[in-house]
Amino acid sequence: MRGPIDRKRAVLGARNPATARVLGTLAVAHKQLDEPARALAEFKEASTVLFANTLRPVAGVEFARENLNRWTIGIASQYIDLLGQIYDTPLEREAQINAVAEAFRLADIARGQAVQQALTAAAARSGAGNPRLTDLVRQQQDAQQRVAALEVALTNQLAAPRDLQNAEGIGELRSDLDTLRKASDALRAQIARDFPAYAQLVSPTPATIDQARAVLRTGEALISMYVGVERTLVWAVPQSGAVVFAVIPVKRSVLCSRVNALRRSLNPSAKTLGDIPAFDVRTAYTIYETLLEPVRAGWERADTLLVVPDQCLASLPLAVLPRKSVDPGPEVGVLFSAYRAVPWLARTHAVASLPSVTSLVTLRGIRSGSPSRRPFLGFGDPYFSREQAAAAAHDSPPTVVVGSDERSSLVALRRSPPPPRDNGSSGDVLTRRTPTFDASELARLPRLPETAEEIRTIGRATGADPARDIFLGERANEKIVKTLDLASYRVIAFATHGLMPGDLA
Repeated sequence: MRGPIDRKRAVLGARNPATARVLGTLAVAHKQLDEPARALAEFKEASTVLFANTLRPVAGVEFARENLNRWTIGIASQYIDLLGQIYDTPLEREAQINAVAEAFRLADIARGQAVQQALTAAAARSGAGNPRLTDLVRQQQDAQQRVAALEVALTNQLAAPRDLQNAEGIGELRSDLDTLRKASDALRAQIARDFPAYAQLVSPTPATIDQARAVLRTGEALISMYVGVERTLVWAVPQSGAVVFAVIPVKRSVLCSRVNALRRSLNPSAKTLGDIPAFDVRTAYTIYETLLEPVRAGWERADTLLVVPDQCLASLPLAVLPRKSVDPGPEVGVLFSAYRAVPWLARTHAVASLPSVTSLVTLRGIRSGSPSRRPFLGFGDPYFSREQAAAAAHDSPPTVVVGSDERSSLVALRRSPPPPRDNGSSGDVLTRRTPTFDASELARLPRLPETAEEIRTIGRATGADPARDIFLGERANEKIVKTLDLASYRVIAFATHGLMPGDLA
């Protein structure tokens, strides 16, 4: 494969992402051939270009951008896996590489870029009101497009038989490419110099451990997870003190099987509260023991855990994991009372999920809003169809009638229906993972009337004006969300169904 690399270097240059992708592919091959030292050297060389440009908008058509991103993510995943293999080995020291820091930086790339692309789009909109910035961005994008077109033309010329190649034309193409690349780089540098906040939003590099630690606040710790095919990597980054890292020999298939088993009791298809299956405390503790216990020294002293999950872990609220192995025992008295003695992680730490480390660093770098902003804006219990709206006009949400003594209360509670969830005909809407999902199927989702009280309760706690700041039922709609001045609020909450990435096309 040296031939393709040499051709890419000749046509595009050693610092071009396309050249780095070919070198990264060669590194993957050497890793699979069990040549870690050679693969590591090639990964290192490719990463200086490839992963520095991964989060930067790519010139060219949309499908080509998506394919390039998949390619780059695949290379990053293989590199991270190799870093996990060589961690704390003589090869790590011989290569003069910090496997912990390098894998942390690349994990955001391997976990995907959908969130960062959304931030990029938001940044582009935020800069639209500055004519000078808009003009510079347009010039830079035009230059990128022309560079992409010339690269294709030059590649086609060099792919022709030697006797049909136009040496003079090839020379002119190379000269024009060099000029345009310099112009594009100069425009990018000018944008970064004159509009640094915009440049960081549009073209951030993957966050490092030091950058992540710098934005942590008192009482916070960051937990980043990467779930590989053969092993899982976990970092615990406290605001101060040593970073704790663990390479956990658990396969993705095994870990996700445990998570899926646990979710069956969190999202049950039960007709009554009494039919909800027992929560598998033993499996929940196994997940805690596997992922969090090995890095406990890095997060235990914090009050709030900022967690960046990966793969199936994104569907599991870590707050429901117990910190000790306990048997709740038989239920006596109030429904679900056996779980009172379980030492849930939620009892000792607040847990917040983040889409990526880079998003934390990027968003905390944005200037704070006005202190005069209103405290809270909430939307809850939306209607998903005209039928739901019509029914709501005549019916009130069902309530549970509890008897006068404990026995009759328990009977009434066990026989009452659970809050509407993603059961029955709507269940497949939330579990489907297909690019052909029809958004109109959202009308099949059931209402969640208890979310109205959730929003009211938060509103009371934050001092919100119920008439002005709380939108429920028919008032919780897309039009109102898009027409309100959201920037005038400190906290915005949506209490409704949660769809996983991939649920919507």
